[in-house]
Amino acid sequence: MQGTDTKRHPLGIWLDIGRNGEVIMMMGFGFDQKAMKLLGKNVQVKMINGVVIKGTMTHFNNGYLCFITTYKQPNDAEKTKIRRLALKDVTSMQEV
Repeated sequence: MQGTDTKRHPLGIWLDIGRNGEVIMMMGFGFDQKAMKLLGKNVQVKMINGVVIKGTMTHFNNGYLCFITTYKQPNDAEKTKIRRLALKDVTSMQEV
């Protein structure tokens, strides 16, 4: 949106601030409900630091998401890794 600034509130919510300082939109609430809907599915998650993680969401508990990710090694062996992500650091989640 032109003329707005996006800032992160200390509580973990993202705020779009207008020219006059008014809050236009809040983002961040509802991620826990969205995470519950995506359990057991292949999901792409974008983090606050710009990292994108793809994998199967296994469970959600106490503000953390757990994923099983697979990646290939140079010797073509496929490795599985479990990742634990803090929901407060997630900026977007979508099913892939």
